[in-house]
Amino acid sequence: MILAGLIALAAAGCGNGNEPSGNQPPTCSITSPADNAQFFANENITIAVVADDKDGTVAEVQLYVDGVGNSSKKDFPYNFTIAAGVLSIGAHAIKAVAKDNDGSSAEATVNITIKLAIGDSYQGGIVAYIDATGKHGLIAAPADQSNGIQWGNSSIVTGATGTAIGTGQSNTTKIVAALGAGSYAAKLCDDLVLNGYSDWFLPSKDELNELYKNRNVIGGFNVTTYWSSSEESTFPRCVWNQGFTSPGIQGYNNYVKESAQSVRAVRAF
Repeated sequence: MILAGLIALAAAGCGNGNEPSGNQPPTCSITSPADNAQFFANENITIAVVADDKDGTVAEVQLYVDGVGNSSKKDFPYNFTIAAGVLSIGAHAIKAVAKDNDGSSAEATVNITIKLAIGDSYQGGIVAYIDATGKHGLIAAPADQSNGIQWGNSSIVTGATGTAIGTGQSNTTKIVAALGAGSYAAKLCDDLVLNGYSDWFLPSKDELNELYKNRNVIGGFNVTTYWSSSEESTFPRCVWNQGFTSPGIQGYNNYVKESAQSVRAVRAF
């Protein structure tokens, strides 16, 4: 009986293998941001962590973003900054892990969401349109690519008839394939390398209208007419364009492909 009691006492003193005998684990909480907080992509995010250890000291606080180690601090205050633009659009898990001088640990997690606003600087330009998911849209180049360049040759039908949002890239590809080398609106956008991005294109009719609607926050537009990439399907010698003076009338005219109009490139995200 005495031997059995000693074995039981020994087993009780061993713990669960994760904490040293007799050690109390530290405490850890994230005081800012609140769980499910939302941030715009152009904001810096400050993570404030409170950690304490009743029977020792906090040796280190580590920060994880989506399960990947981000940074660590060994001295109070345990504040971390995630720079604007580092996190992708969407949901992210932020976890803090506090470790004490005896090797025990505690953790806390909050979830945050990164979102965009029209007019934000993002991925090489200015956000011009955001779809219903909040994760995808259009980015406009920060300035015009031309104040006057032709669209193409009225005698060549390119088949670039898409008008909806999401068709500008395919339109541009069709135009360049049909017209080849030269100096014209779609080629100017297709060749553009700007702020580390090379996937720019001439916006479709509806994409161009989004630029017009948000022209004041995008900035840099001239009071003139801009090309779209949308060839008119019924009259393929014509191309949709848009005046950037109120009320932003869109239209097309015969033989308009050879006229000189302004160009603002866009890219998708």
